[in-house]
Amino acid sequence: MFLEWNIILLISLIAAIRSNLLGHDQTEWRRKLGLRVSEPMIRVRALDPVFWLAGQHDDFGLPLSAFARHAQLAACVVICENLLNFLTFPALPNAIAIWSGADLASNA
Repeated sequence: MFLEWNIILLISLIAAIRSNLLGHDQTEWRRKLGLRVSEPMIRVRALDPVFWLAGQHDDFGLPLSAFARHAQLAACVVICENLLNFLTFPALPNAIAIWSGADLASNA
């Protein structure tokens, strides 16, 4: 809470002392200070064992930016609107299924 309450003062002080430490092109204060920010998560199910994470896991979550870097590896991407369809979709060669309908921490 300290940062949130004093962010204007802190950014002003850093700008006066070491302005090169600030991300001047950033508008959100966390990014301006070079901090990592939470990203939306995408839940992925590899429908082909070729895409299994570490050769073992066929169901995993990725931050949106990581998913964007790897999604083009699959020839087919199935977008599921509900969890039951996502979990029961049949195996397909060179394919993945995605679902982002809820927080990954929940089992809803």
